[in-house]
Amino acid sequence: MSLLSADEIQEIDRAGRRILARTGIRVDDDALLGRLEREGARVDRASRRAHMDADWLDETIARAPRRFTLFSRDG
Repeated sequence: MSLLSADEIQEIDRAGRRILARTGIRVDDDALLGRLEREGARVDRASRRAHMDADWLDETIARAPRRFTLFSRDG
């Protein structure tokens, strides 16, 4: 059973990518904003927004590990 069709999933992905590229996300942490900029995201320091183009997202996601384990703060 699937809640969304493949077309619906693709449309959500396209919409999210448009938002990340055009509007970006506000980043209040200076270290994170700097890291995103160093990694290639377009950063507007005045508005504290990081914009992420589709190609940048694809390259960044491709470098991420396929699996990782989450731990609580106390291990």
